[in-house]
Amino acid sequence: KATSAAEREEFVETTVTELIGELTFALQMSGAEFTSTFGLLKKLALDAPEQIAQTENDSPIENGGVSETPTKTPSIKSIQDAADLAIATQIADLCITPVARGKIIRRRMSELKPNMHPRQIEQLLEVAKVDPSKLKAIFSGNIEPEQIISFLEEENKKVQDMLKLNRELIDYMAMSEDSKKAKDTERWKAFIAEYRKTMTVLSIPDADRRALMAKVNPIFVPFPWVLQEAISQI
Repeated sequence: KATSAAEREEFVETTVTELIGELTFALQMSGAEFTSTFGLLKKLALDAPEQIAQTENDSPIENGGVSETPTKTPSIKSIQDAADLAIATQIADLCITPVARGKIIRRRMSELKPNMHPRQIEQLLEVAKVDPSKLKAIFSGNIEPEQIISFLEEENKKVQDMLKLNRELIDYMAMSEDSKKAKDTERWKAFIAEYRKTMTVLSIPDADRRALMAKVNPIFVPFPWVLQEAISQI
């Protein structure tokens, strides 16, 4: 079935949007630096065909009356996997360390600190469910119940966000640098495989892809967590 230009454009937009979402998620989860990651992805060679390359015949080779098994050349797929792993490892080397991530999480938790005790927030929200008008008697000033409930919901969200960050902090503090690097390597290897697949589906020539990436990628961007650390000192 023939595909119209509009359908093709919609397909490309949807596919690229999904890939960007996966890239953003990988960056967030690993703490990778965008510019270096983008530059390393640009180095990937994507033009090689997805097929097995081998030079042997089906029958063994006779060498002086001795039957020998021919040597197989590495498949294109295995070469690509090795290249993907090499790039993924380089990206993982530049990802944030558990200690640095822990510092960021603690800073976020201090910024999220609610104005009320979590138990008090929970109790007041229960009051709001039963009889919102009673909130006016609890809070001073001419504040409508709707405003109080909105404030309580915001405070409760801070509490939930802090709990989530605390769980994340515990995970990172129990993680060694080597284990995080291994995890980041696997995450980026999986993304690169999807990236390679998407570029193949979109039929984008490798030279064009690299030229576009070189054109839009900044020359220098500081590591986000280093920049945040500097800002916090001001």
